[in-house]
Amino acid sequence: MPKALKVILITLLILVSLFGTLFIYVYQNIDELKKYALKEVNQMLTAELTAKSIDVTVFKTFPKVSLALNQVSIADPIRANKKLLQAEHLFLGFDILDVLNSNYKIHLISLDSGSVFLYTNGKGKTNYDILKETEAPSKKKKPFSFQLNKLELTRMSLEVQDLQSNFSTHTYLQESSLSGSFTDKRFTMDIALKGNSKFIQSGSLTFFKDKEIGVQTSLDIDQENNKYQFIKGNFTVNQLILDLTGYIQNSKNQTEYQLGFKANKLSIQDLLSTLPVSLPEAMNAYQSSGNVFFEGSIKGIQTANQNPQVKINFGIDQGSLVEPDSKMKLEQISLKGSFDNGKSGSLEDAVIAIPTFNAILVGSKINGNLTVSNLQSPTLNLDLNGEADLNTLHTFFKFADVKEIGGNVQFTLTLKGEKKGEGWDWSSPFNKGIFALQLDKLKLNYLTKALEKGTIKAELNNNSLTLSQADFVINKSDLKATGTFPGFMDFLVKKGASLNGSISLSSAFLDIDDILIYDSSDPREEGEQALDYTISLKANANQFVYGNFNANNFKMEAILKPDLIEFNNANLSTCGGTFSGNGQWIMQNNLYVLKSSNQAKGLNINELLKQFNNFGQTEFTSQNLNGSLSASTDLLVVWDSKMNLISDKMLVVTDMSIKNGELINYEPLNSLSKFVDVNELKNLKFSELKNTLTIKDKMLTIPTMDIRNNALNLNLTGVHSFENVLDYKIKLSLSELLSKKRKPQSNEFGEEDEKTRGINLFLTIKGPISDLKFVFDRKGAKAQLKQDAKQEKENIKEILKQEFGIKKDSTLKKVEKNENNDELEFEAN
Repeated sequence: MPKALKVILITLLILVSLFGTLFIYVYQNIDELKKYALKEVNQMLTAELTAKSIDVTVFKTFPKVSLALNQVSIADPIRANKKLLQAEHLFLGFDILDVLNSNYKIHLISLDSGSVFLYTNGKGKTNYDILKETEAPSKKKKPFSFQLNKLELTRMSLEVQDLQSNFSTHTYLQESSLSGSFTDKRFTMDIALKGNSKFIQSGSLTFFKDKEIGVQTSLDIDQENNKYQFIKGNFTVNQLILDLTGYIQNSKNQTEYQLGFKANKLSIQDLLSTLPVSLPEAMNAYQSSGNVFFEGSIKGIQTANQNPQVKINFGIDQGSLVEPDSKMKLEQISLKGSFDNGKSGSLEDAVIAIPTFNAILVGSKINGNLTVSNLQSPTLNLDLNGEADLNTLHTFFKFADVKEIGGNVQFTLTLKGEKKGEGWDWSSPFNKGIFALQLDKLKLNYLTKALEKGTIKAELNNNSLTLSQADFVINKSDLKATGTFPGFMDFLVKKGASLNGSISLSSAFLDIDDILIYDSSDPREEGEQALDYTISLKANANQFVYGNFNANNFKMEAILKPDLIEFNNANLSTCGGTFSGNGQWIMQNNLYVLKSSNQAKGLNINELLKQFNNFGQTEFTSQNLNGSLSASTDLLVVWDSKMNLISDKMLVVTDMSIKNGELINYEPLNSLSKFVDVNELKNLKFSELKNTLTIKDKMLTIPTMDIRNNALNLNLTGVHSFENVLDYKIKLSLSELLSKKRKPQSNEFGEEDEKTRGINLFLTIKGPISDLKFVFDRKGAKAQLKQDAKQEKENIKEILKQEFGIKKDSTLKKVEKNENNDELEFEAN
């Protein structure tokens, strides 16, 4: 081994050994500090610092040795049950040599994962002045002092509330660092900060809401003269970068400001990024040109009764933006604005003014002015005029979710509002606006059909919007609407406000499939709130279509809310009769639910079954049932997101009557020919059939009913599933069979009727229609018929109670049977 290499290895071994020995010694001595560190720190503070545990670390704050105080908090000294500080970790850093000398000087404070709340009450008392004045170290205990040269805040929420000046702010610090010899009389402090400004609020005015911020600056700090001079530095708000110059100097009763700031190499996007609205991400790629400026100053003395002068000038002169794909240019952009807090320097005298702004795009132009005065209780004045080609706007701005758009819009607006409390008052008689839109076509990503033609004319008066015309064509449907929306400006401006109004809607032809065109797969953006609205609607349509269903003279009154339509007094003519009802149409969990109580009169049942595709069942279809239907019905029907019927969720209770009815080739009755020769059963005619039927769990329940017909009078009860599996109980009069020369089976299966001296036959028919089983049942079938008659009314009441919430006095009533016909037995001749 070469001699030089051997020397290097020996040296490294010695250094590692010394380093290891040093750290062992440090850890042995630091344990002594842990015993009383928290007590010593609290002796330097006027508010108590608490920690769940204390550890020692070197590697997290290397080369510092640190006490790691875990889950720390400092109680607010002037507010009960509040915290000045909360953090997951607080690191107090010491130099290794200080630890070796048992001279514990805190050089580093590092906080992470928590919050700091700095508060000033109405009398000017603060909660953060908690460091006691430095005292000479006591000889009875080891020196323990702050000689801070670095402060770090990571993932910390910083809130400031000053009731005296009516100022508050909330900032999230992703990472921040302040470094310098804080205990020297004069030193340079370097500040690096990156985070997010939630808001800065002064009086009633809110600035820098949800803006990315950054600071990179150096300050010359003269602690003897309380002067803070900016050596270099910049302050960043989104894309706006400001160079800071000047100084701040504190004295006993006042603070002097001599500050200036100016943005260099500023683009239009940089300036617009400071506005309260968010710009589309794509606009960052647009080519910007023109003279863009932002500059200002803060100068003067601040005392309890005086504020410094704040002046800001900003604007765009001969600006332009070029969209990179189409090369379309938004040009002649002109905007000049200013902020001035007036001679008094108070918010009451502060004014934000944009006396003019305008821009031109191919086929489009806009111009206007804006003034906001008295920022303590702001008053806004806005004038806006313009016209635009919608296709040109879309090509330039690339509207999200728009596939295709054509048409034009014209608008003029004069607006005045006053901030009162937490809201705005828009009741000024000066508030006027006219809006006119001609739409040639509109295709959106989350609408399954396009709006092919549209015309909207609306007028704003005070705080109310009047819709004088709103005509649309969607596929084959036409819609014409008028309406009023009181409190419309509140809805536009106030977060979470509800849209309230009334609309009258008419149509010559209305297809519901042309209305239900919203694709529920539309994802809601993060933080986006669902639109809240309550709309009173009166609608009518000459022709009303839904799938195969066709109606005329449709009228309805409804209340529209998010995912809910409550309809009343719905009336229409269809299938040769009339229909009326009340109910709810509910949209939830990608399902459509209809709850309804309705009445039908004189409906052609054959046509009705055809139009509604037999209501999703195969028991009674348009091929085997004719007649005139009248019914009082309560129902609950559920469809999936594609409007496919979910039959196992269907519930129907109907008190119905069919007059002049025909039952054609009804398989369960035709099967009786195995026992008796009844050809007439293939076309069973009856003058009237009454019963109360229920559908639940894909099962049709038929309570006991008489079927008096041209072939063979009988009594029937039972159940019939949607899968065509049935269980019927049938009662026949043997005397009637004999009188019609039928051929009954042996009378050992019969029973003599004590009332009529005749014989009744009881049949049970069970199984799938393709393989029915027939059994003569002298006792079991009779008992079942009696039990069905007894339980029928109670069962229906229970269904109504559980599923519909209908009270005992509901209009839906069971058809009463004549007590003498409980067994439907007939007199023998």
